[in-house]
Amino acid sequence: METYDTYSSEEQRGTLLFIIMMNNRLSDTEAAVSNLQTTLEKMKVTDYEGENVSRAVSLILGAHKRLVTVNKVPDDLSNQIVEVLQTS
Repeated sequence: METYDTYSSEEQRGTLLFIIMMNNRLSDTEAAVSNLQTTLEKMKVTDYEGENVSRAVSLILGAHKRLVTVNKVPDDLSNQIVEVLQTS
């Protein structure tokens, strides 16, 4: 809302609020995607109690679905998955 208040009252219409909200949403999405990609890069099966491969695979599948949704699947995802599973 701080950004919204910097505009004159003539410019403060629904369209401006929509654009501001969409820009905030986009930046949040980019930060979430970046965090998800970093988490995948650093993931190890040994990070999970009892080297729970099922849990690791479940998390990898969930991350993959989210990355597909935003069209941000890393080119080397298969290599990252192999590295994760080789840590057990």
